[in-house]
Amino acid sequence: SPCSLLNIPVDHISSIDSSPNNTEGNSVDNDLSTKWSNLGLGSWLQFDLGQEKQICDLGISWYKGNIRSIDFLVSVSSDGSDFRQVFSSTNSNTTDDIEFYDLPDTVGKYLRISVTGNSVNDWASINEVDIFANPIQKESFTSASLITIVTQVINDNRGTNQTKDFII
Repeated sequence: SPCSLLNIPVDHISSIDSSPNNTEGNSVDNDLSTKWSNLGLGSWLQFDLGQEKQICDLGISWYKGNIRSIDFLVSVSSDGSDFRQVFSSTNSNTTDDIEFYDLPDTVGKYLRISVTGNSVNDWASINEVDIFANPIQKESFTSASLITIVTQVINDNRGTNQTKDFII
């Protein structure tokens, strides 16, 4: 990916719910033998990126992804409440290793993965998530920028200083 892999702290992850022992933090523990799970299609797992970033790619290891076909949506938000869908897909149904998805480059502070289908049952289960994003470039002055500086010297007590006498 042309973007950097983010390190998402566990306390920046939330979900609609989770089953006991299969909590949100399992999705970022770098252990494909653990998972986040919740019963119910439409279940989602959400990541707070800390600040708005340019999101470009996503890696997901699906629980039993080698024997299940899983439909999902990816949505982003700047405020954590107004989400817009930016991607939808189905896993390859060939691996439970991390599969990479090239998202349309989009800006957001929150990323949400919603499971909308499962060919075996109604569980949403994800082993691991990798989010790739870059900081947003802030506007700055360039060499072509023009700044006008107006100077004026006021001489009290009959002083003779001029603007050329000062370094700006």
